Amino acid sequence: MIKELKAIGDVVVRMIGTESASDQPLARPVEGPGSTADADSRTRTHLANERTFLAWLRTGLSLIAVGLAAAGFLPVDLIPGIPYVRSFSILLVLSGTVFVLFGASRYLKAYRQIERGSYDPAGTAVVTIAVVVGLLGLLAIPLVLLMR
Repeated sequence: MIKELKAIGDVVVRMIGTESASDQPLARPVEGPGSTADADSRTRTHLANERTFLAWLRTGLSLIAVGLAAAGFLPVDLIPGIPYVRSFSILLVLSGTVFVLFGASRYLKAYRQIERGSYDPAGTAVVTIAVVVGLLGLLAIPLVLLMR
């Protein structure tokens, strides 16, 4: 592996017409789990995991805020006899809360997977959450139509 890397580096040096300033190889292999490159990579991965959690948190808090705003500012009797606004507001707040809890759960699961070195993407959960947000958007359409 090291010979192949050195050969590739030599070809690149010849192609661009420069020589290495030292006899050190252009590419250094990562040696063991305690190396600087490995630690930097793990740090970046953990920071990305944290940013992902913060995105879940922002999304959940936004849904909760919209639910509270809908409950506070929309007329209760927008559709006489049907508690549509109240139900919609509760759904928004509940969805936001679930998103925050799911984000925290996903963060902890990814943290453990990063430490073990085996990551499993959240395929089904992402699709499920997209469907939930899509349904909330569809439920908001009658509110938009009734408000105008």
